[in-house]
Amino acid sequence: RGSRVNIVFELPGAGAPVTVAAEVCAANPNQGGANLGCKFAGIGDELGYSIDFFVAIAAAKLRSAPPRSNHVLIVNPDLSQVAPLKQALAAQGYEVTVAPNMLDGFYWLRASSPSLLLLHAEPKPFRGVDILASLRSMPAFAGMPVVLYGGAPGDQKSALDAGATHYFPSSAQIQELVAAVITSIKPSSQT
Repeated sequence: RGSRVNIVFELPGAGAPVTVAAEVCAANPNQGGANLGCKFAGIGDELGYSIDFFVAIAAAKLRSAPPRSNHVLIVNPDLSQVAPLKQALAAQGYEVTVAPNMLDGFYWLRASSPSLLLLHAEPKPFRGVDILASLRSMPAFAGMPVVLYGGAPGDQKSALDAGATHYFPSSAQIQELVAAVITSIKPSSQT
């Protein structure tokens, strides 16, 4: 614990390997060495999300992810907009995963079984309403709470018709989104 290490990732599609400095927060020995819990230092959001995605893929190959009742998945291509929302949700005790695009979002839906999806209204090249309609047609996601946000005020009816649990225009404040998450996830299911 407390040791500083350099970890090398070969991220798919990234070209050359990426070296990241980290501090070891936890270590559990195993047959081939040790599993390390690390806190990365000095990386940008985009690289951080790429590493999270890579690690999740590797973990999913090793085991099937159990459902987590306090897990929120945010799909939003504007990572600078997501940071304060992620922080506000984490302060309320939620585990938050961020996907910068819908391809990653679909992976996270399958791999991490979130209890709620916060979906930006325009995760290019798709529209959030179209994605929501597709999700509602899949039995695994038909009942999942989905908060659609970031669109025009006039889009509320089409969002609710597509199956949104809540809809917020781009003028919505972070506190409104957090309140929607809290009311959409049953308190008795939070861990």
